[in-house]
Amino acid sequence: MWGADTYGRKVTRRTDEIVSGIEAKIAAMTFLPQENGEGMQILHYDLGQKPSMSLI
Repeated sequence: MWGADTYGRKVTRRTDEIVSGIEAKIAAMTFLPQENGEGMQILHYDLGQKPSMSLI
């Protein structure tokens, strides 16, 4: 669940070209296949907002 002021979206490599590129770079640097990874969660905060550490 996201914080009240946070907007988030889970993005997979099959639906987003940018995420696919980021995951390919991570795979190359860690020597682990992309298939071992999970979808990324992209969070957006408005000005003045910050992450809530109670959710981590």
